[in-house]
Amino acid sequence: QIAGLDTAHVQALGTAQVAVLSTAQAQALGAAGVGALTSDQLRALTTADVAALTTAEIQAISTTNLATLTTAEIA
Repeated sequence: QIAGLDTAHVQALGTAQVAVLSTAQAQALGAAGVGALTSDQLRALTTADVAALTTAEIQAISTTNLATLTTAEIA
């Protein structure tokens, strides 16, 4: 179900909704979905969620949003 969300739907999710996504659900967003996350939504992901993202999903994050990640999430 999560994989079926387009970028507009991803951007419409509240931070509380993003925060309760499981790691598998966060991965299911795919590169386009992860790239569509706002900086607030991206900060709502857990460290485990960020660590589980694929290379393509990480590359889809804008440089502005990438700067919002903590050192622990990047490590």
